[in-house]
Amino acid sequence: MNYVIRVGSLVKIRRSSGCIQDAYVLQLPESNDFVTVWWFENGIEKVKKEVDMTEIFQLNSSLFKLTEKEVLQILGSNRRLKETNGLFQEYLSDSEATIEKLKKTICDLEAKIQTYQKRNQDLNRLKEMVASIETDKEDDLEDRKEILAGISDQSPQMLNIKRN
Repeated sequence: MNYVIRVGSLVKIRRSSGCIQDAYVLQLPESNDFVTVWWFENGIEKVKKEVDMTEIFQLNSSLFKLTEKEVLQILGSNRRLKETNGLFQEYLSDSEATIEKLKKTICDLEAKIQTYQKRNQDLNRLKEMVASIETDKEDDLEDRKEILAGISDQSPQMLNIKRN
């Protein structure tokens, strides 16, 4: 910005009571929002106050190397900047809340995944057990068939033995 205002410059400010008063610039704005000023009250007491840069522009336009149009543009952009900052802070707050909800959802999903993985392992164990039982049944059936085949092979001889 093209200030002619510096630390120590005399500027006009509006007091809380609405009165316009002279004050000295103590600190220039870093973010173009507020200027810190001071003045003597009752001849001895030093008073400090932060004054909105918009007010400084409005009451001290002669101290700036800007046209009226440029001052209005700066005032407008300063207000837009504050509005934008407010919207950004709101968006950031909403985003942080959303992130926390997503973290909780992720934790819930991870817990469900672990549950499903355990169920899948249990299901695979059951399948193995069923397959083992079926294999045992088949083996047992084969053993029985062999026994029956052996008996049927021997049955004519047994019949001859009994007849004798």
